[in-house]
Amino acid sequence: MVTLERPLLRVLVVEDNQADADLTLDWLLGFSEYDMSVEHARTLRDALETMSCWHVDVMFLDLNLPDSKGVSTLRAIRSRSDEIAIVVLSGMESAELRNLSRRLGAMDFVHKNESSRHLVERTMQHALDRFRARGRARQMERLVSQNPDGVIVVDAKGAVQFVNAAALELFGRRREELVGESLGFSVAEGRAAEVEILRGAERRICEMRVTGVEWQDAPAFLATLRDVTEQRRLADLLRQQQRIEAVGTLAGGVAHDFNNLMAVVLGYCESLAFSDGLSASDAEAVVGIQQAAESAAGLSRRLLAFGRRSTMEPVPTDLNVIVSELERMLRRLVGAGIDLRLAMEPSLPAVLVDPAQLEQVVLNLVVNARDAMASGGRLSIETRSARVEAGEDAEVRPGVEPGAYVVLSVADTGEGMSEEVRGRVFEPFFTTKGEGKGTGLGLAVVHGIVDQHRGHVVVASELARGTTFDVYLPAIERTAESHPRSEPYRLPHGTETVLLAEDEPEVRAMARLVLESCGYRVLESADGQEALERAREHAERIDLLLSDVVMPRKSGPDLAREIAAEHPDVRTIFISGYGDDVLARLGVIGGKAGFLRKPFTAERLARAVRDRLAAGAEGGS
Repeated sequence: MVTLERPLLRVLVVEDNQADADLTLDWLLGFSEYDMSVEHARTLRDALETMSCWHVDVMFLDLNLPDSKGVSTLRAIRSRSDEIAIVVLSGMESAELRNLSRRLGAMDFVHKNESSRHLVERTMQHALDRFRARGRARQMERLVSQNPDGVIVVDAKGAVQFVNAAALELFGRRREELVGESLGFSVAEGRAAEVEILRGAERRICEMRVTGVEWQDAPAFLATLRDVTEQRRLADLLRQQQRIEAVGTLAGGVAHDFNNLMAVVLGYCESLAFSDGLSASDAEAVVGIQQAAESAAGLSRRLLAFGRRSTMEPVPTDLNVIVSELERMLRRLVGAGIDLRLAMEPSLPAVLVDPAQLEQVVLNLVVNARDAMASGGRLSIETRSARVEAGEDAEVRPGVEPGAYVVLSVADTGEGMSEEVRGRVFEPFFTTKGEGKGTGLGLAVVHGIVDQHRGHVVVASELARGTTFDVYLPAIERTAESHPRSEPYRLPHGTETVLLAEDEPEVRAMARLVLESCGYRVLESADGQEALERAREHAERIDLLLSDVVMPRKSGPDLAREIAAEHPDVRTIFISGYGDDVLARLGVIGGKAGFLRKPFTAERLARAVRDRLAAGAEGGS
């Protein structure tokens, strides 16, 4: 037969009357539900000493002791421990005393004249049950208090009855300021909603879930609030990034065909410009066509820039030089009604950037600032060095990683932006300007270029008080170089043999015309496979392969490898209108071959070919 072990219960009887104490002890020791361990104390002092060295589960307490009277005895016991189920045994009887004892922590109240074995046993069990239930409630309250989500209990009238520490932090208020007050939003059972909470001047977004509960024996609602402000901000950034990526992908595909067309126009224009016998009016017309084509090519580059697919040519650059060389143009750009002020920190560290693209950043920010000041104002351009330390306030410089930076700051005193507009300011094609007054590409281009240079743009704006754009570019230790300015000159000539592989007939015809006019012998082919066959048919030396990157049947890189196996001394130049992402995937960027970006002019083509052949003659790669 299996004997079940009974739980141990430690009981302390605090009673100065020995007869009453003996009777209570006798009843307790006969209780069959528990193994009883019982102690007796005659005074409050004895009781407190016993509690200090012995764990007590249940206490039967007489309120009137030799060294303490009335409810003061109960207060003294409770001040020492709230982990004991206390049953008051009293010779005094009144409803007021019963209620006061319960408010002070007694689980039950028994009049001595009515006590019996059965009543003591039942009262003790009832006291234990209530005490354990209260303990579970306290434990749940502690768990709720430690919940990282805000937890609020609201009664049927909408008044707050309970609030945990996370909710206090969320509202930025003290407990006494919230308990008893109504929330600024509706709480209804079964509701899941998104609510806004104002913490001072700060707006927080929370997901709220509500369930019905009982609170202090009355219907109530328990609402959990999860702060999702940061998640919403990151989700908005991701959606914006995805929109930029989508349009950038479209721009990359369109730009390839567009650049081919512009390469043809620019090539023929410059070929005509370098030819003899043009009349003054014809020469002027050619220059006009060329300028229009270059503007169109610039649009393609801007599309690629905000999609981060443009090809960069970064060099160590002094930001002050960029701003100084643009100053005269900027003053004409903003007009007489705007006070343009420049403040440039001397001896700035260099930044590794494409100077032409950085010029585009400055111009776009200045144009944006000018348009925000229709009635005039002040436009300030500042350059400075900055160091961002780890742990710096993310609200001031969100997303800026620790490190050394050079900062370009463009500030205006214009109309400013709302929080909603500021959140969309870098979206492609988003504009607040009137119809026909803006494309919505200017700031998208800025974002794309800065991101491509591993930099950051921080925007601060306030309605009617202006806007500041801070562009953070990583500083480098190398000495800055002035960005080169190409000077016009006669096309360089040569007599070498060039294998030309280009699948676009117009580009191929233009390139052949330029090369032949410069004295080169050209083997023309419409794709990579045809170029390989022409090379194998050609018995003499081939000096240079000029090849498009993406072609039918055989790509440029594959063609170059096979040509090099049969003509080890051949030099290679790749040409392409695709962006960096495609070129990097095909292994073109960073290789030993030269690279010429479409659209190119006749001068750039002739110069690239001559430079590449000269490098080969000198033993270079």
